[in-house]
Amino acid sequence: MDASAQQQMVQTGHKVVGASLANNEQSTHKSLLIAGTSEGLLFLNSEQHVELEGHSINSLALSSKGLWAIADRNSVWHRGSNAEWHKVS
Repeated sequence: MDASAQQQMVQTGHKVVGASLANNEQSTHKSLLIAGTSEGLLFLNSEQHVELEGHSINSLALSSKGLWAIADRNSVWHRGSNAEWHKVS
């Protein structure tokens, strides 16, 4: 997915942090909304699921290398193209 197809959103006043990914391939539009909550990252698409469950997500950023999250105000997590989370610090 190229950078022009990515859209980021952060709404910190209500402790909601999210990113929206859009991909337009062969006239098929797929979108994904990710919301950071006090209970983890909520992925909202055709099948809803939670990642980093049990962690309070304070910030979320999208880059060409994947998703980055600050959890519990003191740890940085990264999710690469393999869809696995790794604690960075």
